Amino acid sequence: MASWDIGVTQWYADTSREPLRDDIFGPWAELGAIYDGAYLMDTTSPGPRWLLRRSFARLFDPDLQGAELQSAVDDWIQTHMSSSGRLRASLANARARATLSLPVRMPDGTIRDLAPGRSSEIIQGVVEGWAQIRLKEPAVLAISEPGNKFHTGDAALFAAAGISLDVSKLLPDVLIVDMDTDPLDIWVIEVVATDGPINERRKRKLVEWAEKEGLPPENLRYLTAFLSRNHSTAKKLIPSLAVGTHAWFLDEPEAELSWAHIESTVPNNVVPLTN
Repeated sequence: MASWDIGVTQWYADTSREPLRDDIFGPWAELGAIYDGAYLMDTTSPGPRWLLRRSFARLFDPDLQGAELQSAVDDWIQTHMSSSGRLRASLANARARATLSLPVRMPDGTIRDLAPGRSSEIIQGVVEGWAQIRLKEPAVLAISEPGNKFHTGDAALFAAAGISLDVSKLLPDVLIVDMDTDPLDIWVIEVVATDGPINERRKRKLVEWAEKEGLPPENLRYLTAFLSRNHSTAKKLIPSLAVGTHAWFLDEPEAELSWAHIESTVPNNVVPLTN
């Protein structure tokens, strides 16, 4: 960049990846330079999630030098950064999303298309299965997924209610409210294909958020959703679940595990005798 007389100010921390991904990969995808490897089953997979498109990757051929390189760059810019090029990339991305998506039927009958993968399969089970069985009148407040952390409609709903949420630090995978309760029960749901259950630290942060936003913390409900009780991730993470939370499994949709304090049968006014 310096050799091209282009000044750059670093806006991200040396140990951070999210600003680079969010601020760069999105625009690059819109231009048709890269695409999201949405076929990956797990979002934490060590495999390549973002891939360079062949036409863009050719620009990094070390044999391209001088005028030949400049010509290749100019051609790519003309093809991809023009109005027609942006439209072409947008249509291609839309087709890819249509063919690589998992439709989820919301409680109000609308359809939300999620990127394919195990996490989306669990979200589908939570929304279409667990919520219909467990809640009297479920309504989805928000669904978070890779590449679309806060859906436009969800963000508008929160803004209308005057509720703020730090998308980068606190946004749960799913927020569902039971409209038949008063005050409203808000279910905070974490979908765990690989990691991220509602442990004590996570629960504490959610309680702090509720208090800050004027929501009764006692009306927060917590659910961690797994693929199966027999899945290695569930076996590893169930012991870390916070007290007062629940667990649900995609392959046993009509059952739920609860982890709570035992109510003592000893009356409060009974004083133990000591020698």
